[in-house]
Amino acid sequence: MTTESNWQYQWSDANARATACNSTLQAALSAALLVPKDKGVGYTSEQYLATWACRFSDIPSVAKAAKKLWPTLNSYGYYPSYGFAIFALVAFGISALWHVYQLARSRRWAYVSVIAGSAIELTGWAFRQGAAVNVMNNYIGQLATLTIGPTFFAGGVYALFYAFASTQDRHFMPLLGPKAFSWAIFAIEITTIAIQAAGGVLAAGNGGEAQFRTGTHIMTAGTALQLATSCLFTAFFLIYYRRLSHEIHRPFSLHDHVGQIFWGVLLMEMLFIIRGSYRTAELSEGLFGSVATNQTALILLDAIPMMLVSYLLNAVHPYRTVPKDPRASLRTRRNGSAVSSTGSEAEMKDFV
Repeated sequence: MTTESNWQYQWSDANARATACNSTLQAALSAALLVPKDKGVGYTSEQYLATWACRFSDIPSVAKAAKKLWPTLNSYGYYPSYGFAIFALVAFGISALWHVYQLARSRRWAYVSVIAGSAIELTGWAFRQGAAVNVMNNYIGQLATLTIGPTFFAGGVYALFYAFASTQDRHFMPLLGPKAFSWAIFAIEITTIAIQAAGGVLAAGNGGEAQFRTGTHIMTAGTALQLATSCLFTAFFLIYYRRLSHEIHRPFSLHDHVGQIFWGVLLMEMLFIIRGSYRTAELSEGLFGSVATNQTALILLDAIPMMLVSYLLNAVHPYRTVPKDPRASLRTRRNGSAVSSTGSEAEMKDFV
């Protein structure tokens, strides 16, 4: 049995250059070029070897064809961008450090989920940075982390909603209390992770094309459930704020914390829905379809939305938008004198 380092050495570019791209390998490369790209698992070991070696052929047309096919044989379908991977690492890293600071100051421990999500996103983009150097690396790792990571960001949104809603009158949520509702939604999100992970294990196994397709379908079901969960929460959130607006008799403004929470959560949920729609389309078409092998789509419909979500979670963090215990006093001050108030109107004043 070879060690991982030996395996990496055996498949190095130096060894590929030293392997002659003879007529036999060229014939195998030609056969590989005829395999539909969306088949994914339809390449033989000989075709893989031929593509690996013929990238350095002295015949320009052969080398060009092999270089174009090489990332497809390694599942990506393109060469991952090194520059964008570095940008993503910096962007998520800065936001993560900000989240650590906010967590330490606020002690809102539910927001640990956001830091976990940031760590997972950073791991995923580190995997893609490695793949940009060698496209043979990290496909399953980056797929798993970048698929799962946003679920923990969603947990941060639910934690924010709970922190705010728990300070308001109970009648705004007649069916479930803030805590029960937030935990129920997050439990569904965790279920989607389990479904996607199970599908990923099947797809990555050695059971052939049938097992690969089954795993992909299971992953698709998980992402579709995640998308439905985002839509469900958004609908509930809008209903909740509609009832709240009838109580306070004023529009939600970015100049106060109530409005910041409303517009921040609404925008984040829209970004989750965009990202969820992309991932569902990607997996329903197959991991080697036109959507999954389009790097621009990944950047615009997954990476950028999740970066924005991470920074929006910084911007509307309970540390600055939700008093630690606004129920401790329902007294407000007007013109320097204390005035007692009760009910939602007084509670809302703590958020202005």
